[in-house]
Amino acid sequence: MQLPEVEARFRRDGLIADPMSFEQLNKFIDAEVATWKPVMERAIRKGITFLAKSQRSDGSWIPLWFGNEHAVNDENPVYGTAQVLVALRELDERGYDGLRDLKSRAVEQLVAAPVAGVLADVGGLDEAGDTEGVTEVKLLVDPGSTIGTLESSDSRVAYVRAVGKTADLAVNAARKAAAHLEFQLRVRAVSQQMV
Repeated sequence: MQLPEVEARFRRDGLIADPMSFEQLNKFIDAEVATWKPVMERAIRKGITFLAKSQRSDGSWIPLWFGNEHAVNDENPVYGTAQVLVALRELDERGYDGLRDLKSRAVEQLVAAPVAGVLADVGGLDEAGDTEGVTEVKLLVDPGSTIGTLESSDSRVAYVRAVGKTADLAVNAARKAAAHLEFQLRVRAVSQQMV
């Protein structure tokens, strides 16, 4: 709904007595946004810091709820990590920095997660290939292919090759590229208990 439509609706419903009321409301909203923006920015930065501190050494996050009663300690790192990656992607799109390492480690953990299914789609191939130092990004299976769990380098879905002045720089370039890759996998429940 556009602003003139909102104003017309407010007038029609008798919520605005005069044209100045709507202008005053707009000024109030603008002032409130300006007042709260620094507070929201600090809260987001604190949230990013918390996520960095709470990320496990394997790159995953464990959700407070939505555990998996079939797993050790009822933990569900796939769900927790996937939810955090959705949030990090949105923050990345809004221009927040310092997220690349968090995302890269999380993607590595999810790629290694024991999940099998049908590869529906792959995104981010161009962005991965454009990463500085990357010499090759190769998809090893086509969308529509059934893939098994990751058991060895022979069962991987894709790979990234990179070069750098040092081995660490090459590995970091490959990780940055891999963080751009998005794999959509259709998975069926093995039994009703695991749904």
